[in-house]
Amino acid sequence: MPKAINIIFDGPPGPEAGRFVEVETDDGKSINAGEWIEKDGYWALRITELPGMAADEIEKLEAENERLHDKLLQTQARALVYTSDAIQGIDSVLNDREEG
Repeated sequence: MPKAINIIFDGPPGPEAGRFVEVETDDGKSINAGEWIEKDGYWALRITELPGMAADEIEKLEAENERLHDKLLQTQARALVYTSDAIQGIDSVLNDREEG
């Protein structure tokens, strides 16, 4: 489910409406939702893509990245153990040949 974004003002709508404060997520994190442009004598906050819409996908990718990184570290550790065992085996064979 996409995360909501909140456009914060310092007062309610009305004849003397509140001023823009910021754009943030429900948990209070400030986000860059767009850019301010001048349009027909007014100012507009142009939002071309809602940042919260992709947040779930980003979280999934970050979790998958972390899982793959952990798997890589485990694989590297196993490879080091196998390499060490192989070197010890080769050393043992060579030592046996030298003694024999």
